[in-house]
Amino acid sequence: MRAFLICFMVLSAVAIYAKKKVTVECSYSFVVPEHINIEQAKTIALERAKQKSIADEFGTIVSQSTTTYLSSQNEKSSTAFTSIGNTEVKGEWIETIGEPVYEVKCDNNMLIVEVSVKGKIREIERSRINVLAQVLRNNAKSPNEETDFVEGDDMFLRFKSPADGFLLVYLIDRSEGKAYCLLPYSQSFDIAQSIERDRSYVFFSVTDAAVEEKRIVDEYKMTSISEMDMNDLVIIFSPNEISKVNSVLAHQQLPRVTELAEFEKWLSNIRVQDEKIQVINKFLTIKK
Repeated sequence: MRAFLICFMVLSAVAIYAKKKVTVECSYSFVVPEHINIEQAKTIALERAKQKSIADEFGTIVSQSTTTYLSSQNEKSSTAFTSIGNTEVKGEWIETIGEPVYEVKCDNNMLIVEVSVKGKIREIERSRINVLAQVLRNNAKSPNEETDFVEGDDMFLRFKSPADGFLLVYLIDRSEGKAYCLLPYSQSFDIAQSIERDRSYVFFSVTDAAVEEKRIVDEYKMTSISEMDMNDLVIIFSPNEISKVNSVLAHQQLPRVTELAEFEKWLSNIRVQDEKIQVINKFLTIKK
């Protein structure tokens, strides 16, 4: 398991009601800061292209979420970029058609990554905040989310919903093209983690697990193979029963791993089938 990418502070996700689906083609140009490598820049450019296409089609709404990229590789961190201030797009990207096309070029001594992508988006309406999902660093009892890690740090996930449902959590390493299933735990026989309404969970912590679950809890320490690695955490929740993707590469690996292309195909399918599903993306960084 490797590094991580953005401080995506999502205090909550919300109830989702679908309205219409649209096929879009979009492009985005990203000026690459010195501390970001090309693969990381491609990830950022693609995400921004998707968000821009949704905002252009459906607009934005006031939200309690903020996205900030923490750029530094030393103790004096700086902010490289932020999303639309205190707003959130009124839709979601549900399927990518074909492969994104990238172009890397230099203009006025600036490195630029351009991406073009085609896909399907869905308009959504949010009625009220209802899900709490926070990534925690080292302190499982911390009230604040932290997604900027140093190698050796522990990672925890706090989750709470006012409705019963089912939860899946995946770690995505785009540089390796792999999706790692973190929840349900590797020793669990469940197809998804059951969630009881109004119960506060802290996952990946033996100390905070229920007595009957302590023996199966997987705990994670963050590692990095470069000065700063990036991954994203995908948190999937639905009041309807959902089943994790088949881990065709699993073969006694911990955590279970699937090809990223297969994961994205599976995620696209379940988003189309279940209009109440919520997909929360956390972009994380790990520094040496």
